[in-house]
Amino acid sequence: MEDLQFSDRILARHSGGLGLASERRDTELAITLWHQKASELGTPPPFEAFDFTRLTIDRSYRFIICGDDAAHSVFLLYGAQFARLLQLPERANYYDPLIVQLPTRYRALFSEGCEAACSEAAAAKFSGAVAHHGCTELYRAAFLPMRLRLSELRPLVFGSFNYRAIDRVSRALAETIWLMCHRPG
Repeated sequence: MEDLQFSDRILARHSGGLGLASERRDTELAITLWHQKASELGTPPPFEAFDFTRLTIDRSYRFIICGDDAAHSVFLLYGAQFARLLQLPERANYYDPLIVQLPTRYRALFSEGCEAACSEAAAAKFSGAVAHHGCTELYRAAFLPMRLRLSELRPLVFGSFNYRAIDRVSRALAETIWLMCHRPG
């Protein structure tokens, strides 16, 4: 997966000022909610502390994954916007591993996100760009570990994922932006 990490501010200057802040909202709200529950109930917070009853009916970018290894993990629930973005069925398929359900371009992201959330028991945030069908998809994702009070054997990951497609950013421009964001000092 081609994944160039760069600053929204620098990218917006080169892509016509997209208003990327609105795309960030669901991810940031999910992280804020997770941190609030973690500060009240411990890290990682218990699954039972969250109200996921509206997740399947809201137009949400959120998801719940059962398992820490994406090759064997499954989606338990996800919102309508998440399903639409990744061309998933309206209802979560929890029989097949999530890795085979995801578009190839996002498999490595979800593998890394699940692993990071479960191994570090902390919020794992990602942002970057993926070239796909003549566009550049600017994505944001958060993977947040939860625990089940009944079983410590099956980790759960609560998260949010969304992207915005823009006209393809040239590779040279993407590399320049990446270098500007990652230069020392």
